[in-house]
Amino acid sequence: MNIGLIDSGIGGLSVLRAFIAAGVPANFFYIADSGHLPYGTKSDAYIETRMEILTDFLVQTHQIDALVIACNTATAVSAKSLRALYPNLPLIGIEPAIKPATLLTKTRHIAVAATHSTINSPRLKGLIERFATPSGITVHTIEAGPWVTLVESGEIYGEKAQQSIETLLNPYQFTRANHTFNTEKTVQIDQFILGCTHFPFLREAIQNYLGDSVNLIDPARSIVKQTLTLLPSAKNDQASPHYHFYTTGDLSHFKTQLSTLSFHIDQADALTR
Repeated sequence: MNIGLIDSGIGGLSVLRAFIAAGVPANFFYIADSGHLPYGTKSDAYIETRMEILTDFLVQTHQIDALVIACNTATAVSAKSLRALYPNLPLIGIEPAIKPATLLTKTRHIAVAATHSTINSPRLKGLIERFATPSGITVHTIEAGPWVTLVESGEIYGEKAQQSIETLLNPYQFTRANHTFNTEKTVQIDQFILGCTHFPFLREAIQNYLGDSVNLIDPARSIVKQTLTLLPSAKNDQASPHYHFYTTGDLSHFKTQLSTLSFHIDQADALTR
C-alpha cells in the first residue's frame, strides 16, 4: 500500500507522525515543497500548479493508492481541482476543525490559528457559517503565518517560540491562567484549533500560553481514520512501513529537520520539479 503526503514544508510531518503512531503498515512518500515555501502567501493559481506537479510525480513514480494533502492551505485551494484530475485516486484533505470545536465548546468562543490564505479562504468562511454561526458561537480567527517560519527554522521550544506566540495572541486578550488582562475585555475561549499542520509542533508553547483549560485541536488523527476508511485493506497489510522523503528545497537542511523531529529516514532525496 502506497500513501503519498504533500505539504509546503515540514508541517505535514505532524500528520505522518499520526500515521506512525497508529501503526499503519504502508509505504509512505512524503514531499516537502520547501523550495516554494510558504504556501500561505502564494496565489491560488500558484498553489494549484504546485500541487498538480507534485501529485503527478507521486502517481507516475510511486503509483500511490491514496493522497493526503497534509496542508490546510493546499487543501482549501487545490482539493477540488485535484479530485477532478484524479477521479479514481482517494484524496484526503485537511481543514480547520470548526465542527468538532463547536461541539466541544462550553464558553461559545473558539479560536482558529492558520495562514493568511486559509483564514481568508471561502472554505473556512463556509465552515464557520455552517457550524458556528447558527449556534451563536463566535470564532476568533488568527493569522499566524510567522509560526510556519518558526517551525521550519526548528524554533519550536524555548524563548523565541514563546515570544512569537505572545506577540500574535496578546492582542486578542484571551483569558489565561495566572495572567491578568482588563477583565472587561478578555475573551474566554475553550477550544483552540491548530489550523495549519506546522502548528502541532508548537503545541507545548501554545498550551503554556493559553493554560490547561483550553483544549488544542489537531485533526491529524481524524485524517488517519479517514484514510483507513477509504483504504480498508491497509489495516491488514503485513509489510513493514517504509518512509521515503523528498524535498524541493535544500536536502541537507531537510535531513537535519527530520532528525531534529526524530523521524526515521529510510530514504531522502532532492526533487527537482
